[in-house]
Amino acid sequence: MNKIKHSIIEKNIYYLLIITPLIDLINGFFYYIVPMNLSVSPGQTIRMTIFVIIFYFYIKQRKGNIILAIILFSLFLIQEYLYSCIDFINFKDDVLFVSKLYFNLFLMLLLKQYYYKKDTDENKIINGIIIGAIIIGLTIIVTKFLNIGVSSYGDTGYKGIFIGLNDITAVLVMATPFVLYKLIYSYKKIKYGICFLIILGAAVLLGTKTAIIGIILLTFYYTLFGIKGKNKYKKYIFTLLFMMIIVYVFYVYFFDVYKLTILRRHEYFYSNLDFISYLLSGRNQLLNIGYEYWKNKWYHMTLGVGFTRGSTWISSFILGHGMIEMDILDILYFYGFIVLGIYIYNLLPVFLKSILKSVTEKSMLKKSFFISFLIGSVVSFLGGHVLLSPLAGVYFCIVFAYSNNYIKSATKSTVHKTNRNI
Repeated sequence: MNKIKHSIIEKNIYYLLIITPLIDLINGFFYYIVPMNLSVSPGQTIRMTIFVIIFYFYIKQRKGNIILAIILFSLFLIQEYLYSCIDFINFKDDVLFVSKLYFNLFLMLLLKQYYYKKDTDENKIINGIIIGAIIIGLTIIVTKFLNIGVSSYGDTGYKGIFIGLNDITAVLVMATPFVLYKLIYSYKKIKYGICFLIILGAAVLLGTKTAIIGIILLTFYYTLFGIKGKNKYKKYIFTLLFMMIIVYVFYVYFFDVYKLTILRRHEYFYSNLDFISYLLSGRNQLLNIGYEYWKNKWYHMTLGVGFTRGSTWISSFILGHGMIEMDILDILYFYGFIVLGIYIYNLLPVFLKSILKSVTEKSMLKKSFFISFLIGSVVSFLGGHVLLSPLAGVYFCIVFAYSNNYIKSATKSTVHKTNRNI
């Protein structure tokens, strides 16, 4: 790829991080505020346009990329033809759903190749991630005060006018390491302190276990291991006081409402489900349902059961968009071993090495990317809507590509040192 195209990618990655939540706001606006009976929403049209651009850059990046693209599209068309002959399909719904998967897959592969052993300027990307999370957080908080949004679960929690819940949860938690990193190491303490409060406030309103527990654990981790230097004990005290003020304000002004809604919901499900089902929010039960259909045919295991058929069999949502909501298992269920294998081949080595790097890496900046990638991976597996969500997927693909680049660059550096010693 020539230098002009490289500069185009570099520039537009930053803009993509910022406009991604705005696209979902457009979808939510026409879904909740001004309902319109459109076959394809304006937000979906914008995202499909971005998908075409991503796909164009991917096939132009390397000569061999077109082969994988042909294989992926052929698998989908074979699946559609086969199931249209023996069962029923909704081609439009199938295309819209698979486009989410391929959007993230092609973006992930594009960025992996683009950032391979490349010197990078992380600050702009970090700012883009934080701005995207702040757009989500402010939207949730502002629409709550304006009373124009919707609840997260039935009559509990609150997600503003975003359609997805796990998607925005994943973005907020993946962005938290970077906000805390900036809060500790940047001179703009007030700015990033406000950013942290916005994300924390949005997480409390959402009411998801992942958001609240994740942000609390990350805050303690960065307080204990991120704060260094001769003034670290003063910073410990300041951080402790800061957290105590947050807890006090929450308890005085919000706890009663929280107790009557979100906590009561968690108590209900905890008392009516076994511990694993409670932690997974019943996803293991949906997995059992899906597995019974998936295992019956060899072509189900190879090509997947397809979105139309698979979602109807599970039927976990009111609108019939049934998913297991565990990304790796959803990909296996809907699209089979081949497509899942492509994801696993790219993600698993980086995931395993990121676990080690999150412990051994001395640079807190690089460590923040590893931690964010690990968070996205865990949320993807346990809660879904990361690899199958263009909203969360954009942020996940970015931190994946940076993590992979750090790992490959470190390997290259080690090899050079070894050669010099020889």
